[in-house]
Amino acid sequence: MRQEESGAELDDLPDEILVGKILMLLPPKDVGRCRAVCSSWRSATSTPEFMLDHHRRQPLLPIVDIYGGRPGVLRGPVDSVACQRLWPGLLPPWHRIHAAGHGFLVVSHNQLGSGYHICNPAIHQIALLPQPEFRPKNAILGLYRHDATGEYRMLWSSGHAWDETTLYVLTVGDNESRNIGLSSVSPPSLKHAVLDALPRGRYTAYNPPVHHRGNLHWMPTCHAEIVVFDTDTESFRLMRSATNSHCLEKLFDLEGKLAFSSHDSRSTYMDVWLMEDYAAEIWDLKYRIDLSSIQASPRPRSSASLKRIYKSRKMMATDVAPTTRFLSELVMVNERELLAGFSDKHVLRCNIDGKLSGMANIKGQCCYMEISPYRFKQSILPIPLI
Repeated sequence: MRQEESGAELDDLPDEILVGKILMLLPPKDVGRCRAVCSSWRSATSTPEFMLDHHRRQPLLPIVDIYGGRPGVLRGPVDSVACQRLWPGLLPPWHRIHAAGHGFLVVSHNQLGSGYHICNPAIHQIALLPQPEFRPKNAILGLYRHDATGEYRMLWSSGHAWDETTLYVLTVGDNESRNIGLSSVSPPSLKHAVLDALPRGRYTAYNPPVHHRGNLHWMPTCHAEIVVFDTDTESFRLMRSATNSHCLEKLFDLEGKLAFSSHDSRSTYMDVWLMEDYAAEIWDLKYRIDLSSIQASPRPRSSASLKRIYKSRKMMATDVAPTTRFLSELVMVNERELLAGFSDKHVLRCNIDGKLSGMANIKGQCCYMEISPYRFKQSILPIPLI
């Protein structure tokens, strides 16, 4: 049977079945294939409503940085985790990811030029972003969708010193950036918290913002409150944190809920809190995870490739990853299970009871692997004005 005839038969189904129950549930790659079957399928899957709803249904996946390689995402059941490269032909090795959101990545790379690019790995699109004036403290803070206009915007900071920072908003597809400043941020405690949440330089590693309810959320290093950027009003405010521990605190998304984790000073356990009432800023302690048994588990020895990398960087390779790396790469994949990166090719699998359930070998990687703080949802949305 020809593709056209097969498509015509399915076209007899009601739209709520064909679009809502079949096409909507397909992975992005398969949606692209269906668009080639017939014009009606292409039209049905190309509306803004379909593309946004399809994106919301995608899983939020951990991004893996490959030292000397191309980025990927961890997907599949926890007992058989695989690393899927994000469009291998798009990003050359030695890339840097600066923002992730709505199916887009903002990256930089010497081979791509000295500037920033936005890309959609699922549909193989990449475009150069307007470049900010070079300053020592330039940094991209986050990528978000402005619901009132449907525009995708990038928040970035620029300045010659940390306390001389200016904030800008850039609309993707527009060459003009807009200064939203910090002088209007009040009270002074809010301004200081915002500055504390900013990265100290273009390539400084820090916890990227968590997207939740359309807003961006940061956990400052020296403040007990969470910094929130309201993407509708493009203004900052503070939100009550779950604790005042200041000990390895981290914000993340847990199956659609804003989550918060903190560790005791000896890193023997991790508390996980969920935001139960966003408007009232009410947190609920859900889990206390025993980390001592997980960290005491046997570790695979470092590969020869990793030892060569360490040697070339004049560092000493060790067979047991330090606690700091273990905790920084601890990822909750759902409400029952966690992944922890601790070697160049392996991730640890465990449950919230602190019991080790096994190790997953990320096959096919010849270089150092690290679970990135960024998360990624695939999307079939095109880059605006590409």
